[in-house]
Amino acid sequence: MSVRKAQYALKFLCEAGFLIQEKRKGRTDQYRITHSREWAKPEDLEAIRERVTGVKRKKSKNKSQSARSKPPAAKESNEIDSISSPVADRDMVGSSNGKNN
Repeated sequence: MSVRKAQYALKFLCEAGFLIQEKRKGRTDQYRITHSREWAKPEDLEAIRERVTGVKRKKSKNKSQSARSKPPAAKESNEIDSISSPVADRDMVGSSNGKNN
């Protein structure tokens, strides 16, 4: 993650009331989590995000259609299951003839 992206995230979290920024002497500030009653309403978060980043995002027709909420496809999980490392392959070859390398 870039430094700029982290700065935007911290600024958004502070603006939305999730964090309180505590200024300190030097270059490092501290951030503390606020109580949930101080948090912005979910419907206000997109406007806060746009104000902080200056980027207007397209609104999706249905939030359940977003990429993050989709379950992983079966093909993707099969690809992950088939991935192996050279060390694991070597160990399997070594153990197939009864010898350990």
